[in-house]
Amino acid sequence: GPPIVNCRKYPHDKHGQIRCPRIHRAVCGTDGLTYGNECMLCAKIIILCIFEFTKPIEYCPMNYDPVCGTDGVTYGNKCEFCKRQQVFMGKHKSP
Repeated sequence: GPPIVNCRKYPHDKHGQIRCPRIHRAVCGTDGLTYGNECMLCAKIIILCIFEFTKPIEYCPMNYDPVCGTDGVTYGNKCEFCKRQQVFMGKHKSP
């Protein structure tokens, strides 16, 4: 399968901003887009979740609209995916 991306290794500020190195090592995202490097892909994921879910996610709707995570897991929907990202970012504790 595709390589698993670990976004935890890229520090971010309280606004979710990540300073990515200017190294070109193209990475394909599960969204079908190509990013300049792994860090740029992680920055996109974090910003995507921060803008849509501004508070820690407690509950997600039960709708099934699968999202492929860079961790190799398919999440039931975007809310479940972003909830997991919030755990990685330290917004709330892992269940």
